Amino acid sequence: MSFFLFAAATALACVHIIDPREAANTDVGLQVWAQVSPLTLSIRDTVTRLRIRVSAKNPGRDTIRVNNGGLPCSATPDPVDGRGLQHSMRIADANEDLNAGPPGDACGTTLLLFPPRRTRAIDFFVTIKGWKAGPWPLVTQGYRVRSYFAGYEGESAEFTLVP
Repeated sequence: MSFFLFAAATALACVHIIDPREAANTDVGLQVWAQVSPLTLSIRDTVTRLRIRVSAKNPGRDTIRVNNGGLPCSATPDPVDGRGLQHSMRIADANEDLNAGPPGDACGTTLLLFPPRRTRAIDFFVTIKGWKAGPWPLVTQGYRVRSYFAGYEGESAEFTLVP
């Protein structure tokens, strides 16, 4: 009986638990995510801006090289199809996967180098006035911000528009 307990304890000791905050969520080994502030905004608020931060981090120990398609930069409705993009964000809702609100794109160089543990972030700002000026319906509901780095999609963040 003690042999089985020893074997089970040894097997458990060999299991490495990976902290999800330190794991990559893209095919190229980067961790990409969005953050939104404030989480709730009134559609009557003409002063406050939604700050949407898109971050990309190299959680590993080796430098990661990412080719973003090169210049010239071309933004497309779906950042996966874009060229030369660095950080991108798209606002989604239950009916629109990519075009429920104002988009944001930032261009970058052809080859992006990420040293170990390095994070890059960019802030996009959305105002209710700017939202109303575009072709997107302004609806009081929950939205999801989709985050991208060089066309690789990461984790989303949510916010709500209220009356």
